[in-house]
Amino acid sequence: MSVGHRFRRFGRIGAAATLVVIATGCTVQVAPSGTAETQVPTSVAVDPAPAQAGTPAPAPQDVTTTTAAVAAGSAGTGGVSPSDLLVDASYVPEGYTSEIVPADRRASVVGTVTGIPTGAAVDPSNCTPQPLAADAAVLLATDANAANLMVVVERVDAKLLHLVTQWRNCRDFTVADGGSVVRHRAELTAAPPVGVDESAGLRTLIESDAGGPTQQTVTLAAQQGDYRVTAVALGRLDTIDTVGLDTLFTETVLNLRNS
Repeated sequence: MSVGHRFRRFGRIGAAATLVVIATGCTVQVAPSGTAETQVPTSVAVDPAPAQAGTPAPAPQDVTTTTAAVAAGSAGTGGVSPSDLLVDASYVPEGYTSEIVPADRRASVVGTVTGIPTGAAVDPSNCTPQPLAADAAVLLATDANAANLMVVVERVDAKLLHLVTQWRNCRDFTVADGGSVVRHRAELTAAPPVGVDESAGLRTLIESDAGGPTQQTVTLAAQQGDYRVTAVALGRLDTIDTVGLDTLFTETVLNLRNS
């Protein structure tokens, strides 16, 4: 990456919001290896900044709603297309191959990255994801270590809180597809403070009954009006790229805020 490229990226994001983990004083922690039952995944782990003397630290939230959501007529996007809000390839981390996914492959790509293929049997069934909006836009980035980064921008007809409620009620479920069964164990994480109406975070461990390494997804979501940005990183516990995830998520949300 050239010096000019790095300067352009820093200038666009700003010192206070270069990455979600930097903006919040958080760190990305890597847990030691362990068994499948005791493994603590690599994640966007929140280390709250020390509270001032006499001031209790606030409890972490699994969904953030800003004052913009309360104010009547919060800022919209002026009717732009979701594809207009995706970042260009210059913001994809080095070492990745990226593409704007064509319409006929979007559902398949999203199912692969999230570990819930379209048409799979989800148990309980109320944990089945909602289908993509017809005009959704999807950016996919992959690297040689089978790590994946994905950003989805779509127009939705429900608040992000509805999705968070599903996440909260689906902390342990299975996905059966093509004869294999995969277990998902999920937990809500601190909502990224990105200055839009709503935001939320999720971390999921994915374990196949056929064995093999445990995979993990980290999901960041933000919504302003009826436009939602969802960014997902998929990888093994030792390869998931939360830094690249934060970069693509933050840049896409900035596009949404500035549209």
